Amino acid sequence: MSTTFERVRTLVAKEISVDEEKVMLDSSLTNDFAVDSLTMVEIAMSLETEFGIEIDDDTAASLGTVRQIVEYLDSRLGVAV
Repeated sequence: MSTTFERVRTLVAKEISVDEEKVMLDSSLTNDFAVDSLTMVEIAMSLETEFGIEIDDDTAASLGTVRQIVEYLDSRLGVAV
């Protein structure tokens, strides 16, 4: 079974069209990949579909790194860290 990070990495890499190996836990979406607000909305929508949850706009805007996304998802899904 894939970890949350592996699933997020695959999804983010697909959304921003980069190799998965370039998406690291501490990658900043804006600084490392120049993700704009529209792309962040698309990432959030993909996360909602992948993980079966809803992410409000304020929360989506606050998720600036891959680590923050993973930690948020783990807390929402009750995954022990």
